Amino acid sequence: MLGFALAVAIVAAATFAGCAGGSTYGAGFGQNNGGGGGGGTTDCVTAIAPAGTEIIGINLTNPTQDACDDTTFSFVKAYFGGATVTTSQVISVTHSSTDVIQFTNLDIQPHTAASLGAWSGSYPGTGPDPAATASPKNTDISAPGFTTGNLDPATTSKNYVANVPGMYVIGCAYHYQSDSMRTVIIVQ
Repeated sequence: MLGFALAVAIVAAATFAGCAGGSTYGAGFGQNNGGGGGGGTTDCVTAIAPAGTEIIGINLTNPTQDACDDTTFSFVKAYFGGATVTTSQVISVTHSSTDVIQFTNLDIQPHTAASLGAWSGSYPGTGPDPAATASPKNTDISAPGFTTGNLDPATTSKNYVANVPGMYVIGCAYHYQSDSMRTVIIVQ
């Protein structure tokens, strides 16, 4: 019963927070609350410390990327904090209009990092548009239709920002459907 009550509270909070650009990240964050489609046994959230430039790494196959089964966000795959390949992560950043967010492709094949909107408790059934043009420099990752566009191997995206608190689903236009290549970026 407690799990159900928490799930209802999270859905209500997420609906209310939709007006602010993203879903809420308050109480219950990182816990198996039944509202996230999760059920995993691991807390996959990693925080990137505020810095002039904050890197989000991308890798699916070099080496084959391990998914992380998060207690709240279920399976995340191929995105992680920093420029060193590690296990897939949910990424947390501090909101800032001046800190730069860059996505770096550390893989041997092209990828994208594209927004699928605010976290609503589950992942969308369809992925980003592979033909979408990269968002202009300094675009907030919360902007509707945000995308890095194609990132070839060993390339870095334009400079973006994360200044609107919320939780945003990010996926690869090429591998969202085939490989569940996705994560959630939490802007606090």
